[in-house]
Amino acid sequence: MILKQIFLTENPIYIFGMTLVLGVLAAFEVSYWRAKRQFPGMFMGALVSIMASALLVALFGNAYSLNMDPAYTAVKFIPTIGMLFGNCMIGVSIGMSSVMDMLDTQRGRVEVMLGFGASRWEVIRPVVVDALRAALLPTITNMGITGLISIPGVMTGWILGGADVLQAARYQQIILFMISAATASSTLIAVIFCASVLVDRVPVLRLDRIRTAGTESALSKAGIESSMSRAPSRLALLRATCRPKSELYLSRNASSVSSSPTACNEEDLQTTGSLTMLDSRLSGLEQVAMTGRSPSSLTPLLRSREQL
Repeated sequence: MILKQIFLTENPIYIFGMTLVLGVLAAFEVSYWRAKRQFPGMFMGALVSIMASALLVALFGNAYSLNMDPAYTAVKFIPTIGMLFGNCMIGVSIGMSSVMDMLDTQRGRVEVMLGFGASRWEVIRPVVVDALRAALLPTITNMGITGLISIPGVMTGWILGGADVLQAARYQQIILFMISAATASSTLIAVIFCASVLVDRVPVLRLDRIRTAGTESALSKAGIESSMSRAPSRLALLRATCRPKSELYLSRNASSVSSSPTACNEEDLQTTGSLTMLDSRLSGLEQVAMTGRSPSSLTPLLRSREQL
């Protein structure tokens, strides 16, 4: 009875209100009810990515593919956007989880890249690409087997309802394209947002922002406070052990270059450039510590510096 009244309504306020309710529920499902790990802003990121992508694709598809006038006609708009929400949830959930897992497991590589002067986008780009591949795999697989191995629900419903098979196949194809477009765009937005939160503007890897569901943080308060208290001493150790080597190396090579231009080979130039980038990176970490934020780890920087 309630669904009948919803599908028969022509008031856009009721229609878009129902759409907003469905979108909020989808974002809650992704961020709280099913998520094993969370980060600040995860709910808003999921809500914006799912709502924006599904709403845009649904309006465009209903207007130009399903020939609905107006495009938000409830009898087709609400079922269509419901399917889009369901598939976007899967892509966004897998994508965000993949980003958090990869940044956690590849922590050492990420921090070494940051230590040698990599930009924020250079660090998160491979993570974003791998997360997109994992998140879009179910959608791509479903498109590949449709009509060959399985007959999807929309086509089955039309056929059982007595519609022409070709007409049913046409509608199913349109729905699949809409699902693919909405899932890809929403997953892309969510994955980039997640990676940008966990690698901040400095840029520094911020795994302390991840917390497991039902607990306060993946890193306990005591652990964060302990790390914060040790940060100044660790930075002092870095400066004491690394900066003298850098200044000595640079001054020695500068004198050798001034006396003999051929004495400085390509390897020396590369090492000098690496030391310079790492010195600037250490200065950035000192600024981070002074503002009260703790870097994830300074150990890879120290090891890389000693190797140089």
